[in-house]
Amino acid sequence: MARLQLEWREAATSMSLSRQQVRIIALVMRGKSDKEIAAEMSLSKHTVRTYLNRIFTRLEVGDRIGLVLRIVTAAKPTCPLAKCPYKE
Repeated sequence: MARLQLEWREAATSMSLSRQQVRIIALVMRGKSDKEIAAEMSLSKHTVRTYLNRIFTRLEVGDRIGLVLRIVTAAKPTCPLAKCPYKE
């Protein structure tokens, strides 16, 4: 799991996002709500929404699901199986 988190973080960082945006994406990837993200980052819920909307616009996605799919796709996670069924 730690390896996947590193790959996701590297993918998000490579997309020219700010450190705060990458941190918010990491929390979204962990399933945190806007309220939980706001509390963890000492921000208002409104500020979190603003960050998310800017991330959605920059990455051309419409919602959290699109965001997660974009990050996971960009990360190209390593298959943990010796004989991976998903190799290209």
